[in-house]
Amino acid sequence: MARKPPRGKPELDDGYTKIANELLEQFVKLNLSSTQWKILMLIVRETYGYHRTAKALAISYIAKAIGASEFRTGKAVKDLIRKKILIEYSAPTPRASRELGLNKYYLDWVRPHATVTSDPTQTRPHATVTSDPTDALGLDPTQPLPNQRKNKDTSKEKALAAKYRRIEANFTETERRMFGD
Repeated sequence: MARKPPRGKPELDDGYTKIANELLEQFVKLNLSSTQWKILMLIVRETYGYHRTAKALAISYIAKAIGASEFRTGKAVKDLIRKKILIEYSAPTPRASRELGLNKYYLDWVRPHATVTSDPTQTRPHATVTSDPTDALGLDPTQPLPNQRKNKDTSKEKALAAKYRRIEANFTETERRMFGD
């Protein structure tokens, strides 16, 4: 079915893109450049708009569709993939475009978190959030904590370790993704 020319009066009967409200609510929380935002909307339109999870899209096609240079578009696409907002299902080859889709698992998205200033209504970007909470603290999970005694294993510590193993065994899939397991 060919696209109808725009008339300036959109109607649902002419087509629409079905997307979960939960995803839209997460989109507005993203701090994206205008180029990244346009690419995100184009990917949603080209995938969800046709009931697909991914579509092969050339950088030249994306650039033309959003009115940006191929250089800026390529850089923005790579950044959206790095932030895990977009998924690259297949890399570009000389004969085929890369296949792109939206990562609907927004808890996996890498985004700056906000640090509250003296005014609780004002926030500023601070650092990149990772899926591993020890990374956010700048700790090496393989090393003991600075105030932790080395090479001394008490029965309390063994009991606590066993308790944490039991708790981790009961994590849901979402919690595993959040904590990097």
